[in-house]
Amino acid sequence: MAGFSKSLGHVLLEQLRNLPDTKNYEKNNKRLEAKIGDIWLANIRVDESQRPLSDVEQEVRRVMTEEVEKDLEPTEKAGIEEQVRNLLREQKTLLGKLSDAYLTYLGTLGDLEITQKHLIATNKDYRRFLESRVLWIPNAPPLKGRMFRDSLRISWSMLLRASWGDVPKTLVVDMQKRPIPWLFFLAFFVPVFWKRRSMRLLITDMGEKVSNPSSDRFFLTVHVLILTALLALLMPMVSGFLGWRLQEALDVSDFGRAVGKALWISGLLFFYLRFLCLLCVRKGLGEIHFGWSPDAVRLLRKELAWYLTISLPLTFVLVVLWFVPGAEQGRGERLVFIAAMLAMAVVILRLTRPNGGLFKRYRGEEPRGFVYRFRYFWYPLLVAIPVSLAGLAAAGYMYTAGQLTDSLFKSFWLVTGAVIAHDLVVRWVAIANRRASLDQSPRSRDSLTGIEEKAVPGPTDGTRILTVSVQTRKLLHAVIGIGILVGSLIIWSEVFPAISALDQISLWQHTVSIGGKEIQQPITLSNLAIVLILVIITVVFVRNIPGLLEVALLQYLPVSAGTRYAATSLTRYTIVMAGIIGMFYSLGGTWSQIQWLVAALGVGLGFGLQEIFGNLISGIIILFERPIRVGDTVTVGDVSGTVAAIRMRATTIRDFDNKELIIPNKTFITGQLVNWTLTDPITRVSFKVGIAYGSDLKLAHRIILDTVKSNNLVLENPEPQVYILGFGDSSIDFSVNVFARRLADRLPLSHELHIAIEEVLRENGFVIPFPQREIYLHSVKEQKSNDGGGCE
Repeated sequence: MAGFSKSLGHVLLEQLRNLPDTKNYEKNNKRLEAKIGDIWLANIRVDESQRPLSDVEQEVRRVMTEEVEKDLEPTEKAGIEEQVRNLLREQKTLLGKLSDAYLTYLGTLGDLEITQKHLIATNKDYRRFLESRVLWIPNAPPLKGRMFRDSLRISWSMLLRASWGDVPKTLVVDMQKRPIPWLFFLAFFVPVFWKRRSMRLLITDMGEKVSNPSSDRFFLTVHVLILTALLALLMPMVSGFLGWRLQEALDVSDFGRAVGKALWISGLLFFYLRFLCLLCVRKGLGEIHFGWSPDAVRLLRKELAWYLTISLPLTFVLVVLWFVPGAEQGRGERLVFIAAMLAMAVVILRLTRPNGGLFKRYRGEEPRGFVYRFRYFWYPLLVAIPVSLAGLAAAGYMYTAGQLTDSLFKSFWLVTGAVIAHDLVVRWVAIANRRASLDQSPRSRDSLTGIEEKAVPGPTDGTRILTVSVQTRKLLHAVIGIGILVGSLIIWSEVFPAISALDQISLWQHTVSIGGKEIQQPITLSNLAIVLILVIITVVFVRNIPGLLEVALLQYLPVSAGTRYAATSLTRYTIVMAGIIGMFYSLGGTWSQIQWLVAALGVGLGFGLQEIFGNLISGIIILFERPIRVGDTVTVGDVSGTVAAIRMRATTIRDFDNKELIIPNKTFITGQLVNWTLTDPITRVSFKVGIAYGSDLKLAHRIILDTVKSNNLVLENPEPQVYILGFGDSSIDFSVNVFARRLADRLPLSHELHIAIEEVLRENGFVIPFPQREIYLHSVKEQKSNDGGGCE
């Protein structure tokens, strides 16, 4: 049975390799579609030409009337008329035959297009079938004893006998027949190659600018990233272009096509490793812009340099041996593959040492982090991956090892892109936070009008910036983690049927209408996985979207804290609704299927939960209409305080005793509301001052007005006002009206003015009277005795 499996694996692999490339058929189909369109247009033109010839005699009369001279002899006219008639009849016959030929040609092209589409679909289905069957079946005997030496000898002799001289000849012929791709290649390659030294110097200059906080900008990092990619693309682009042209050449041998494939794959690997090397150069993108540890950068640069030198020739020879037809696959190239995997294992071994290598950074920065705490798990696992792949190849599972390696390198690309995206966003957030902290300097705070700092108890600007940074990092980590998870599932789903099998387990059926026809579609485990991912994404975004909006947009806009809060709240509601709709459609739901249920639930909500529903709608109205904002000082009924938060159902108000009161949103819409800071935080402070009768009123007026104007908390515009109200019971009353910049200044201003006015009035001899009441006591008995004496 084991020998049968090996033979079957070899046969299936040979059939998989001999399958035609569907790219040529797809290109032919595109050309066929264009050709069919041209033939249809030509046939329409023929039909338009035939339409006047439906009545030949009428066309003859038209020609004789419009194009033949009228002064000709009747005999000449008769001869010309007969010739015209014969020519028109012949033209009608030929056009009919041409139309029939076009229709026949269209039918043939249509049949050919359908046949090629069927061939492409069958080819793809058969390829998927073979790939799923051959993946875990050995396609070669295990390497034992003399087989190592025989494999090396066979591979070396085949490479020596190969027609290497045909490769440059093929490229020259392709250059002569198809010069346009070569011209485009040279137009891009030559300027980049010529400017490579200037680009390196520019990267160094930008690194110095980034090191200076006053000249640091995020676009410098983006610019350096582009320059690094261009420098890394130079030589790999040559390899990839030559490989592409060899594969696209018309008259290329099988060996030349294999060399083209090898050049293409080697170019991709060369670009990846070269890009990593350039990331790790001194004062480059990794060290200066992303803040990577100098020791880690130095170690990466050292290890990648020698691995690049070894892996490129090994990869080239491996691909050539694998794709050359007629060679016995699974033997010669296995030694090359094993050598490449062992070299990768050595690199990983040196980079992931638990007490050094790349884990050294986490030991200093995050000693209790997930990565560093499990370093003794990652270390053997990462080293075991290439060693296991080499073992699979030695055991005869060469195709399996090759497919796993291809998925492994795609995962490397994914992780590298995720790391670069993470560091780019972190740098962007750091620059934005630095700018926000500079904008929140004491001078800028003093110039603000409002009650944000003094009247509202809450976090300081530094705490807000720290909260924003933490939220953005959490959101970034979650998004990148989900991206890596989804990307890994896509990459490895073709390798592990267990992942692809999620789409084959049907849970229930739902009816959908496509083209007017109702069909049944299954809901599978993959749909539930999508729903789970949507739930995670929705929760993460709802919890951390304020930080992202603050860094990305709101800090650049001249908006208040209330506007920022309204924007983030509405964004949260939108994300929740979008997440619910996405989950609903992932489970096969449509609006037409549940509209009656929604209507019934709406009626139930209207009667049973009308108060809650009314508060929800009122909360949305508050966020859109903005009669109150976070930070506003309001009075609702007998409650006064500062708006601390606006939720979907209720609003939190913090009163002046620092107590938090929860008030339903409906109260703000239907009840009487006083917003002290809606459009202007400036408020008036009024109080009375009384002086004794007989005082100099003009002098008192001038003294009080000067005293009021000299106070720093009193605004010059609107001007302060001092008027005589009238004559009181015991004093002449003055009305003092001043304006405070902020609500928080009202009590300090009133306090200072009362003290200052009392002091200046006392110094100038003015008396501030207080109500006095005189009581006269009369003796009733004495009055009665006097009255009695008079009578006698």
